Parts: sequence; structure tokens; C-alpha cells
Amino acid sequence: MSNPSQAQLQAALSAKDEASLDRIFQRSRADLDHLLATTGAGSPSTVKRAEAVRMALAGSDLAAIAGSVGLAEVRVAQVIGNVLSAGLPALYPGFVEVVPLLDGLSKGGLWETILPLISKPPSESGVNVRGWNPAVVADFLIHSGKLQDTSVSDITSVIKEYMDPQKKPMSFDFTDSHHPAGKPAGLSSSLLFFAAALGFLALGLWKTQVSVILFATVMVLITGTGLTKGLLEKRLLRKVIARHPAAITAPVPTETDKPETSWPAPDFHILHALSLPAVTTDIPSITDARNAVGEPPLRVLYLWVFASQSDQGGFETEGWPQLGPVHLLLNSSALSVGQLMKSPKDLLVADQEALDRTIAGYTDAAGTYDRPKFFMMGSMGRRVYRGYPIHTLVCNDLVWKPAVQQLAARCDLAVVNLSGYNPSHPGLEYEIRHLFAGGPPSRFVFVYERTTDADAVISGVLDLWSRLESEPAKVTQLFFLRIPDSQDVGYQMQFQKAIRGTGWMAKAFLDSEGEYVPIAPRIVAYMNSIPSNEARP
Repeated sequence: MSNPSQAQLQAALSAKDEASLDRIFQRSRADLDHLLATTGAGSPSTVKRAEAVRMALAGSDLAAIAGSVGLAEVRVAQVIGNVLSAGLPALYPGFVEVVPLLDGLSKGGLWETILPLISKPPSESGVNVRGWNPAVVADFLIHSGKLQDTSVSDITSVIKEYMDPQKKPMSFDFTDSHHPAGKPAGLSSSLLFFAAALGFLALGLWKTQVSVILFATVMVLITGTGLTKGLLEKRLLRKVIARHPAAITAPVPTETDKPETSWPAPDFHILHALSLPAVTTDIPSITDARNAVGEPPLRVLYLWVFASQSDQGGFETEGWPQLGPVHLLLNSSALSVGQLMKSPKDLLVADQEALDRTIAGYTDAAGTYDRPKFFMMGSMGRRVYRGYPIHTLVCNDLVWKPAVQQLAARCDLAVVNLSGYNPSHPGLEYEIRHLFAGGPPSRFVFVYERTTDADAVISGVLDLWSRLESEPAKVTQLFFLRIPDSQDVGYQMQFQKAIRGTGWMAKAFLDSEGEYVPIAPRIVAYMNSIPSNEARP
């Protein structure tokens, strides 16, 4: 018996939509292979919904689809109806809907399943995230077989209805607070919080309440540091755009304004980094001639989305400095307060002469280096790593493009971290166009962390490819990889454990992070396994 929705779906979905559907299924399938490291990305729901629609397009009936994907027939029909009315966004658990519960399960019964789960740290359930939120809960319930399918809105509704706000578990939050997307809070918000903290401190001193004084003092220090950082960022930003003030209000040109071309789509791989084979590393044996995997040092250009601070610490903690020198451009928000305290003249590369002089002074010798303090408010104590130097530039609006070109020219591989990618202002278009045109470097990989909309990343990159003004250079493969959260403590323990041992606090963080996995060597080994000279970075 054929599916009567087949003709409707074929009429509703274009060829481009069907290609997107296949990519969504492939991506969610890759994430599902390592769900406990990717919980919250929605793959348990999305893979079922995407496969249901794919089968319906192929003419399968509801019973066959239901048996194959593990959903009730009524749910399959609902998924297909949602796609017909709302398009491919209905494939995601973030799509607002009411999903039928399994027979015999009530909302109260679902809450009784959720409460013990969120009352303990996620690590005790084997989930490698720092805290529970509705998206993580939804994924875990489907993975554990408690639900066939659900939506984030359903889970949120149940928790808000039954949870006592006064007894909210410490391990639960309604948002993923560990992955803030976008820019840091503005100065107005920072000033408001700082004023409130001062008010609490004044109240505590007036009432002579020690607990209030201690709490308020901590809050003053935290909010004061944030306010100071914001003011220093603004000072540096003035220097960055001082010679081009119109850039503040000028519209940002995007590739999506250009018509699509007829370039054939490149071959691509969509993977989870943990699916890649393990690689043996030997950090103590790193030399100028041999890196941690026993090969010549690999010079890495690390690109990231300036509009996002989302988990960008991977430039270091994934193990890139143990493979070779790392090069990256920074903006003011990536710098710590201590770094921003320096004179803008010492921080900013403002002209071509300074750029040439800075890059000419780079040395790539192996050794023991201080760990940088980028993408964080601050860090206590000195931390070191064994590997190769991390070369950074903060440029003004006149030299950032030449800086990209010149850093790229000395690199063998580009790692394009699109974590925090936002289709409304994607970023990195200039850099990606440079790579597609043949580089250098001519080998590159796109990565994104757990909470990033991976399908938007992949679609955005392929759309950029289709809108290039001239035919792209021959590219053997595109690689899209979901990467786990940065493992800062596990990374640090490689260099510290032999000296100081593992303290109880470090052990607690290690339990939260999970066993440290150096992702960089795995990515490079996989790319090198492609049977083509062009595939080797």
C-alpha cells in the first residue's frame, strides 16, 4: 500500500530541500553514534523524523515507516504533516508541538522519570555535559527508551508544571548556560549588575551581616571585572575602527546576495570527531622536526566566528599546538582583562609594515610555553604546555585581510571553527572564499561544537560554494565534524600530572569532562587517510 503523502511531499519539497533532508539525516546519524558526548543536539528525534520523511518520499506506507524508525503510526503521520505545513524545521525537537506520549504514560508519570534524572549530575548517567536542560533531557529520554519522540517545548512544559521552583536541582537549568552564543553582555548590563552588587555590599555593611558582605564582595569583584573588560574592549575597538568610522554603520556584504552558479557540489564527509580512529601521541618527544604523532610539524591556521565566544578554546585543548604552530586572529572580546590592560599600541597591528614585521618575527621552535588566556575572563596561576607556539594577531580594519592572507600563506592546514554560527550574520565568508579558491592552505576542515546548529553550518558553507564568482579550485573533499566540548582540565593534566599529581578538584572536573581525547591528531590522521595527494594537509 503506497503512502498518500508521497505526492504531497514531492510537491512540497524541492530538489534542494531533498538534498538538505539527506544531509540532515546523515549529520544526525553521525551525532547519534556518540550521543552521550552530543546530548542536547537533538539527534535522537531528528534521525527518526528525517528517516520517516525520506521513506515517505520513497513511497513507503505508514506501517512500514513506523516499524523501521521506531515511532507509532500516528506519530509518523504527525511528523509528515508537520513537514508539509512547516518545512524541514519540523524535523528538530526545537519545533514547538505536542508529541503524543506512549500508551499508559501521563505527564505526571513523565515527571517522575525526569526528576531523579536531573537531581544528580549528568556524569552519573554517563552524559558528557556540564548540566541538564530540556534539550539534554529530551535526548536522553529517547536514547534510554523512555520516550519514542518528544519536543523540547513538551519537556519544558512538564518541568515547569511539576517542579517546585524552590527545590530546583543545582544540576538543572532551562538554558545551556555553559555555551553562551553571541557577544558578551553590553556595557549597560555590566554597569547595572555592578551597581546592584555595590548596593548589596552597602546593605551588608549597614546591617553588619557577614554573609551578605561576603556574597556582595564576590559579586562586586565579578561584575567589576566584567565591567572593566567591557570598557577596555571598547577602548581597543575605537582603535580598530578609528580610521574607518563608517564601518560601524555600513551594511555587512554577504554572499547570499549573489546568484547561485552551476558549480557542481563538492564531495563532503559529515562525521563526529569521536568516530575517528584513535591516534597514539608522544608529547615528551616533540622536537622541531617531529610533532606528537612523529611527523613534521603541521602549521595550522585556526579561524573562528568573531561574533561568538562559543567554546572557542578548542584551538588549544583539542591538541593543535602539539601538531605544529597555531595561527589565529583575535578580537578584543577574546582577550583577558590583563591583556586588555596593555596599551592599544602594544596590542594592535595597525599597518602593513607592522604586520610584516610581526609575522617575520615568528619562530616555530618546539618547547614549553605559557598557555594563553584567550576566551576567558581570567585564570589563576601559571599554566604551561609542551608543543609549538601559538601566534596571534589583533588587527585594525585596514590590515585584517592582508593578515588572513599572510598567516594562511605560512600554514599547511586551516581549521574553520564555526561554533556559534548564526545564519543571519555567518562570518568567515572572506576566509572561506579564500580557501575555496585554492588557498593557501589548500586543505581545511570545518568543525562545530555540541550546541551549534550543524545543519545551518553545512548548508551555509555549501551555499557559499554555490555563489562563488569564479569556478572553485579542485577540492577533493570537504570535512564537517562535530567536536566534543573543550576539555581544558584533561588537556592541562598532560603537562601537570607528572609534577603535582591530580588533586580532588581536578578529579571533579575530569569526571565532568570525561576522559581526555586529543581530537586534532584524529582529524589529521583521517584526512591523511584519503587516497589522494591533495587530501594530505
